[in-house]
Amino acid sequence: MLNIILEQAKSQNKFPDFKLKQYSTPEEIECACWNNEITIDDLINGSTSAATLNNNGEEGKMTWAEQKESYEEMGFWGFVDNTNTIHFWIKKDYPITIEELMFFFGHEMGHQMKGGVSPNEDDYQNNAEVHFKEEDRANEYGFVAMRAYEFAKVIKATETENIDSFLIKP
Repeated sequence: MLNIILEQAKSQNKFPDFKLKQYSTPEEIECACWNNEITIDDLINGSTSAATLNNNGEEGKMTWAEQKESYEEMGFWGFVDNTNTIHFWIKKDYPITIEELMFFFGHEMGHQMKGGVSPNEDDYQNNAEVHFKEEDRANEYGFVAMRAYEFAKVIKATETENIDSFLIKP
């Protein structure tokens, strides 16, 4: 049954076909995010900076060293492009959980689902209100993916007491 639903969704262009591309360093993924218009040497030499938006919607600048530190603290980072390729980097030895991966991939896919503003569009890059609204919308997809995984895990579990905590009794 699921195969039929998925095929119908794909044939009606309701569900984009996603691809994955993994990077081994923060520098590599950062260059990819800039469509390779900058080089790793540009990052290392400090000849680039990124316009940022803080949680108050105020614009600022962030050096590559600051960005890299932020990525390293998170342990992973990524983005989706307009070809539905999800680019991602995971810090070596970072103990990423399935839940984090489910949220991350759900979030990135959410950017490309109907009704969203693509992260590649000008308004997303240059308008704090649009940017944060779109990130919140994509987070909803991340939460749904993570919660669906939690439910699936419980259903597959052999302990029925775990299942009972999710079931509504008649």
